Amino acid sequence: MSNKVLKPKKPSLYEFTQNYSNNINNCIEFFKSMKWPDGFSCDHCGCHKYYLVKRLGKTKTSYVLEYSSCHKQQLILGILSTDKENNYPRLIKLILITDYTGLSLKKNIEKCCVLSHDALLNTDGEKGFNTLNEEIQVKNEKISYEEKDHRLLWLNIIIGNSKNNITGIYHGITKREMPLFLNE
Repeated sequence: MSNKVLKPKKPSLYEFTQNYSNNINNCIEFFKSMKWPDGFSCDHCGCHKYYLVKRLGKTKTSYVLEYSSCHKQQLILGILSTDKENNYPRLIKLILITDYTGLSLKKNIEKCCVLSHDALLNTDGEKGFNTLNEEIQVKNEKISYEEKDHRLLWLNIIIGNSKNNITGIYHGITKREMPLFLNE
């Protein structure tokens, strides 16, 4: 007699919908068990605790797990070049970064951008961008996303479309494939 370990029976689509569609806690536990079968832990600092960040959008609400000790999420730096006061988007660069410290932001921005005092860098109020004050004009203030034409509107539209591609068209991508997707 063999000692085979059988896989647990997968729920039907009906059972899955009943268990997870209206219960955010069940849904989180399901996806945690899929991504971290050996238990939840941060790839960056190894902590095992998190809290849930609720993001309200105009059409949908999304949730992100944020690690409680290092406050990390899936970190992407988005840089958008525009003409005429943020009216016409030209070029975009999306980079997977490890942290939002001033040194990391400065290194990544200098790697892919030509910095000049003739240009203006609009940011979302993250303190790390202040390290670029000597190389470029920095407007580093919190953004009011309720305003119709806020300073980062085009960047938010492009990043939103990219997120929709990841979840809708590609049905998710791995951490290893993320830089390839962002370069595309």
